[in-house]
Amino acid sequence: EARLALMSRGHGRLIGLVALCASWTLVVAHPMRGAWTAYTSAAKAYPLRTNMATGGVITVAGDTMAQLVAQKNDGASKSKVPAKSLGKDGGMSVQSLVEGMGLDFQRSVSMLGWGTLVSGVGLFYWFRFLDRLFPPDRNTVMRVLAKVGVNQLGLAFPMNGCFFGVSTARNHDLGVATARAEWLKDWERKVRQDLPMTVVQSTSFWAPVQALNFVLIPPYARALYVNVAMFTWTSYLSFIAYRPDD
Repeated sequence: EARLALMSRGHGRLIGLVALCASWTLVVAHPMRGAWTAYTSAAKAYPLRTNMATGGVITVAGDTMAQLVAQKNDGASKSKVPAKSLGKDGGMSVQSLVEGMGLDFQRSVSMLGWGTLVSGVGLFYWFRFLDRLFPPDRNTVMRVLAKVGVNQLGLAFPMNGCFFGVSTARNHDLGVATARAEWLKDWERKVRQDLPMTVVQSTSFWAPVQALNFVLIPPYARALYVNVAMFTWTSYLSFIAYRPDD
């Protein structure tokens, strides 16, 4: 009888644990499923606008991660918003909130522009071009490899090089001719120093990511998939682009 009572209590605990896990899954999965349904509906109905929003948000998130990792005194910078960042009425602007976290507001704005226009608009039309060149319904191993190769040749050098241009431009007043000349020198130096290795690392990262993209991901979900991968790459690229020159 004692053994039966022990087994009964054990089964009761197991059932309770299963019920707890099931209820937690329902609580978490239902809103996530709803969010995914809303996102895919927007991606199908408004693909360009959805791609722009996704690219902007995820690029800023990736750069923010790079900024936080690079902070030396992150404990102090993130503990609270400095009093000087508050307005006269005690309110708070987006800029003061960002800077209160120890982040560079101008850098975040430039990354928002990059993500919205380049990752959002540029990649949207680039992938449409690739799909016309290599239609997904005619995929073979060799055609997928060729598609990945064309993607890397078309994007690796120009996108990473232009990213370095954006990262160095913020240190100069481009409205002044002498400052523009200095910016071009800084950009050239950054490209010579970091671009070759960045392109090698870009290929090792993006080739398998894009192979899966071209084979498995439906067109309406491609923006989200690529931009989630872009979060990791942007974090790394921001770290490289904004680190001081040797």
